[in-house]
Amino acid sequence: HEEVQEDNIYDLLSKFGKIKNMHLNLDKHSGLAKGYCLIEYEKFENAQKAVKFLDGREFLGEVLQGRRRFS
Repeated sequence: HEEVQEDNIYDLLSKFGKIKNMHLNLDKHSGLAKGYCLIEYEKFENAQKAVKFLDGREFLGEVLQGRRRFS
């Protein structure tokens, strides 16, 4: 959702483990979210759980799409 805030994302994703870093990319002209957020968990397994559980689920009226490419 274009009006999502970091708090909304943190509340949803912190359930899967401790978040080490989070970046919500905003459009510099409108200030609205571009439609993706980068999350880094302290443990790789927590990222895997989050992607597996949330991929395809609805959040704030939008369907989440988790990338299955981890580095």
